[in-house]
Amino acid sequence: MSVPQVLKNVKVKVKKPLDEIEGLSEKVRSIKEMLGDKGRILVRPSGTEPKYRVMVEGEDRGFIEELAEEVADFIKQRLC
Repeated sequence: MSVPQVLKNVKVKVKKPLDEIEGLSEKVRSIKEMLGDKGRILVRPSGTEPKYRVMVEGEDRGFIEELAEEVADFIKQRLC
């Protein structure tokens, strides 16, 4: 059985290592807790462009879209 997946690309002015984005690891951990064993989240920098990719999977498409947008906005606020 497949679950819905949402991918957001976040274009930024400056690309930093993920662990240098203040508060991001806590944000991702919080979302992992919300998803529990019913979903997953992955945040990674693009290898070639000034952007980050936020992927969220879960059972409820509306819910995971909100979570992906929340993380994308979080990154934009810190790097744009």
